[in-house]
Parts: sequence; C-alpha cells; structure tokens
Amino acid sequence: MKTGLSTPKKFFLLLAIFSIAFQIFLWRRANITETQRRIALVSRQRAVLDRERTEMEALRKKLDCDLDLAQRRETKALAELAKAKWELARRAPDSEWAERPAFLPQWNSSSPYVWLRKDLLPQLPVPVFTKTGELRDEVAAVLMIDPSERQRLEKNLEQLLGNFHELEKARATKVDQHLWDVEKALGPKVTVKVQPLPEEGAQFKQRFLSALDQYLGPQRAGLVNQIAAGWVDEQFSQFGNEPKIFSMARHPDGTFSLCIQSGGSKMSVGGPLHPSDYIPDHLMPLFADVLGSDEP
Repeated sequence: MKTGLSTPKKFFLLLAIFSIAFQIFLWRRANITETQRRIALVSRQRAVLDRERTEMEALRKKLDCDLDLAQRRETKALAELAKAKWELARRAPDSEWAERPAFLPQWNSSSPYVWLRKDLLPQLPVPVFTKTGELRDEVAAVLMIDPSERQRLEKNLEQLLGNFHELEKARATKVDQHLWDVEKALGPKVTVKVQPLPEEGAQFKQRFLSALDQYLGPQRAGLVNQIAAGWVDEQFSQFGNEPKIFSMARHPDGTFSLCIQSGGSKMSVGGPLHPSDYIPDHLMPLFADVLGSDEP
C-alpha cells in the first residue's frame, strides 16, 4: 500500500506554493518600491523645506539687522531733533508754541498765544484803526502785514481821510439852535451843524476799501472791513441825508454837556468828559470858545 502524494500532485502543490510565494514577493517588492518613492518624495520635500527655512533664517537675520539699523537711525534722529529743538528754544523761545494744538479750542496756560480760526476774527469787537487811519499794532501783527506795505497803506488811508475831513469841515457851520441839554447850560456853548456828503462819502469809502484790497489782498481786506465796518461808515458820514449836529456847553465848574444828533439818532453825555472822545479832531477847532486855551 502506497502512502503520501503522487508525483503530479506534488508538482502542482509545489507550483501553487511557488506561485503564492512569487506573488507575495511581487507585492512586497511593490510595497518597497512605493515606500522608496514616498521616502524620496519626502526627502525632496524636506530638502525644499530645509532650503526655505535656510532662506527664511537668512531673511530674518537681514530683517533683524535692518531693524537694528533703523532703530539706531531713529535714536540718532530723535537725539538730533531734541538738540535742534533745544537750540531753537534757546535762540527763539516763542518757537515752542509754533505748532498747532492737536485739537481746537484749547487753552494752554503756559503758552503766550492762542489759535483762532480766521472766520472768528470779525466777531471780536476790537478797534482796527486810529483816528488818523493808521492800523493798530496788534491788528497789523495778527494779519501779518509787511511793515513796508503797512506804511504805504497807512499813508494812502491817512490822505483819503484827511481829504474827506477837509470837505466835511468846509460844510460845517456854527448855528444858534443848541440841542436840549446844552440849551439849558449856563456856561459858553457852541453848536456845529455838519451838512451831509452822501455822494462824496460813498466815493471816498469806495476808495478807502479799494486801498485795503490793494495792499492787503481780498481776504485780509474783507476781514478788516467786517471788523471796522462801523468805524468806516462813521468816518464817511454813513452816507446819511441828514446833517450831523454837535452841541457842547462848558459849565462853570469845568465839566461839559455834549449832545449829538444824526438823523433819528440822539446821544447826550455830561460831566468831566473829554470832548475829543466824541467830536472828530478836524471839527475840534470849531469848539475853541467852549474848550478854552487848555484844551487841544
């Protein structure tokens, strides 16, 4: 009796075992190849990352150097700026206040200056001109008028005012009809009636405003005209069609009574006043009989 497998069966069994072993070999070889491919890919990616990391590190070092250099330059610039400010403050103390405040309005008790918008200037009730047509120093300073331009402007304005005042003085006459308070006074009294000059006043006012525009420019001339509008109108008779009457008396005790009437407007003052505060200088000589020798 025979035991075990026959030769053909052994052959096929061995062939099957070999086939399975070969397939396992091929599968493992494929896995190894794929693993090697992935390793190679990861190696290349790592090389790229290493290169990028090296570049980034170099860039970081460069940026650190640039930042350090910028900080040193900033420190040096700040030091030079502080030194320049100190030197400027030593030579020009007011320069400390030359920069505009961060916000307005702002009051700084340490500063000798205030900041104002130009459109606020006409709202300030400040006198602009003297009696002779000169700009007041504080107004000229605020408007930053060149001294030579100011001199030419004031010469022009003074001449215009002088010429108009001469016309006005020529139209002024003494009258016997004294105004209310003066009529009752016991001392010497003088009443002067100034005839209106509407056409001449309009012409001289226009020439006055044109001179402002010529020497100051439209913006500053407009500001001056707004602030001094009342004064300008008063100098040129306000273009009224009614005469202006000045009536003045001097009392035995040396005090005065003064009445002024212009159209429908009336004013009366009395006491130890100075008449030149109310009567234009070019008309003052007409009141010499009341003023006495001790008055200008």
